[in-house]
Amino acid sequence: MTAIPARVRAWGWFMNRFRSMHIATMSAADITHNQSMTHLAAPVRRAIFGRRDRRVRVDDRTIPPAPGSSTGIPIRIYWPVTPPAASAASGPPAPSAPPGPPAVSAASGPSEPSEPSEPDRTTPPPFPTPTPLPLPIALYFHGGGWTLFGGLDVCDWLPSRVAAELGAIVVAVDYRLAPQHPFPAAIDDSYAALQWVAANAAHLGGNPARIAVFGDSAGGNIAAVLSVLARDAALAAPASPAATTVAAPAAPSESKAAATPAIPAATADPATPTIPHIASQALIYPVTDTVLDDTSMLANARSPVLHRADMAAFFDYYLGPDTASPTRMDARASPARTQSLANLPPTLVQLGAHDVLHDQGRAFARRLEAEGTEVELITYPEAPHGWVTYPTIMRVSNRATDGLVEFLRQHLA
Repeated sequence: MTAIPARVRAWGWFMNRFRSMHIATMSAADITHNQSMTHLAAPVRRAIFGRRDRRVRVDDRTIPPAPGSSTGIPIRIYWPVTPPAASAASGPPAPSAPPGPPAVSAASGPSEPSEPSEPDRTTPPPFPTPTPLPLPIALYFHGGGWTLFGGLDVCDWLPSRVAAELGAIVVAVDYRLAPQHPFPAAIDDSYAALQWVAANAAHLGGNPARIAVFGDSAGGNIAAVLSVLARDAALAAPASPAATTVAAPAAPSESKAAATPAIPAATADPATPTIPHIASQALIYPVTDTVLDDTSMLANARSPVLHRADMAAFFDYYLGPDTASPTRMDARASPARTQSLANLPPTLVQLGAHDVLHDQGRAFARRLEAEGTEVELITYPEAPHGWVTYPTIMRVSNRATDGLVEFLRQHLA
């Protein structure tokens, strides 16, 4: 097996020196701090977690809550503003600043979050998209064991880079976190966001028939679960005549090729459920099972970034401490326990050979393939867990992200 790079091992050693760096040893205050990382200065956050790509514009907003919740769901929408083939070094053109949603300056890069006044949601941002509308859409779900790394700023680099290089709209979802909001809050919020995006795709400048989901770690778990939920909703559609199944909009006319997406002021009628169509899914070192005793879990128990004890703690916070609870067997928590994995979208699974989650991710990919799903399985031999969270430390992140973008490009064309 290829050795873990020295810089990554050094980072693992550094993390082990501090109680607040592993969920298994965090106090309640540590967990609160690490849920948004707002206690870290912005330059420190960028140095560790990467920075937003300069080739995008963003709009932060809150969409209606999931059924049974009173908490609106924060999302961040990324639009590409330069052609996907353009070099990041050359920089994007400088369009006029939009009066509505907050913008990222092409010259100065991302600005730090502040307390902006509520933008006019009915006014579209007056900058052109680099490719004809409608654009493909990808929803991103961050990792962090359903417990950490919320707030949309920690994992800003990956969705922004995917939007810029793919030439797509990317929507990052800030789902509710455990332990304050245990299972199934994260799934409920994420599926509600998927439905909202599918219902409002045309208003965003996107194509509801070209939607992908992707995520890392717990976010990969969420993406996998959402693909199953969307499949099941579509299969049950004949019994639900009120449901609205998304379809591709008509091809844009020449005059609309450089049109700008309008941001909807409100979601589609919540009384009419939207059945989203997922065209592809990308699962980056996903959590697919609640087991703690497979070979890679034991062999990599103290691997850098994520320990076996951390996974036990994440499961306890998200699913409850009772390991015999039916919740642990729920397919929405453990997609490997889904009765059927047939009729799911083309799937990319990226794994690290030194990750505690390696074996369960590989088993999930093989089962998908056995049940007829097109699967691309890639294992990075030098990688532990966490290259999405720590892209400045793990150089494999660039190679893996290139593969992610290429996969999405092939399956959202």
